[in-house]
Amino acid sequence: MTCDFCSTTQCHIQNDGGELCSFVRAANDNFETGKRVFFVPPAKVLLTKSYLFRLAIATANDNLPRRKVPDWMADCLFREDVEFRFLCGSLYIVGEEDIEDAFGGDLSFRWLSDLTNTAGKMPKQKPHYTLEFRLRLLALSFWVDKPHVARHFAR
Repeated sequence: MTCDFCSTTQCHIQNDGGELCSFVRAANDNFETGKRVFFVPPAKVLLTKSYLFRLAIATANDNLPRRKVPDWMADCLFREDVEFRFLCGSLYIVGEEDIEDAFGGDLSFRWLSDLTNTAGKMPKQKPHYTLEFRLRLLALSFWVDKPHVARHFAR
């Protein structure tokens, strides 16, 4: 099995616990907080057709109404027992208004319906860079709640 981040098969993948591979695992004990650590997928991974496609399939398979998805995301992203970090090791903090901001203040969350409607076929274009923030938050929500699903996003 090939690692989603370092693209090798020798990295000792441990996706179920939130750790991705030896490439991104901390080499010292600076991150020993007792929390589950999840690494933020880089833009070059998030903004691919295949990542968007698999994220759309996972979102559609959840069968949540589009107005319930932001509540589910908030439940995942604001848990006390998780921590998000960039690949460089710096902390990634999700702000209180980030979910609304990621969707451009559109409280109908119509984009989520559009996303689930595209789950049937691979997109023809890669996602626009303006979607990075919402894709990141949605992907991190899956990493927290369903890591066994999220580990397939970057394949």
